Amino acid sequence: MLLLVSGLQGWKKPDFSGEWVLNIGNSRLKIRGLSHAWIRIDHQEPNFRFYRQFIINGRENALSFELTTDGKEIITKEEKETVYTRMYWEKDILVLDVRGVSEAEEYTNTVRYHLKDKGHTLLAEEKFRSHRLDYDNIWVFERRQLPRPYTLLYRNRY
Repeated sequence: MLLLVSGLQGWKKPDFSGEWVLNIGNSRLKIRGLSHAWIRIDHQEPNFRFYRQFIINGRENALSFELTTDGKEIITKEEKETVYTRMYWEKDILVLDVRGVSEAEEYTNTVRYHLKDKGHTLLAEEKFRSHRLDYDNIWVFERRQLPRPYTLLYRNRY
């Protein structure tokens, strides 16, 4: 038991911070018309800020959110939908768990984030389930090295 406890004490959670560009050729995606995707993550444990931008059929599609990685559920109520969101750790994998409920349907979207290649590759394994849609995506993002001024310009654009 002593070996198990001491091994866990030395474990450090990965930091997902950075600018990431989608490698479409290495990804397995069910999204049609996606020509470009990039994400920006500011991760200061337990705070996680995420911004993503897709180009789908020539149109921009953006999303951002802020969560904590402690598993605490955030409930967002919109006009006709309630969304339950939480983020938590499974060893060195960070899991985003989203469930949406409306009169028309219910859906779940689970994304498991983990780093590969000594932090140069971000892998996001996504499972989306609803009455109308059912798909799995594997997103492969590569770290983008930007000059310092560029990074500072976009740091607070959430």
